[in-house]
Amino acid sequence: MGTAARPRQAGAEGAAGREQGAARHQQRFGRRAEGALKGIGAADAKKIVENRPYKTKDDLALKKVVPMATYNKIKDQIVAK
Repeated sequence: MGTAARPRQAGAEGAAGREQGAARHQQRFGRRAEGALKGIGAADAKKIVENRPYKTKDDLALKKVVPMATYNKIKDQIVAK
């Protein structure tokens, strides 16, 4: 008939898989942010990802994720959702 449903991972194995997936997502996002935003290097991109979520783009400066000078350079290029 149809294909069998894939069983859900339980316990530590499932949590480890989710953590690895989240880490890969952060790495990809960090590389994209580094290349997409002028004034953002690898360290700033990593900090931006690690400190998500943000209610507004001003949170980047208010939470001191990036220096105010960096925020002023990138604020017109970013959107917080």
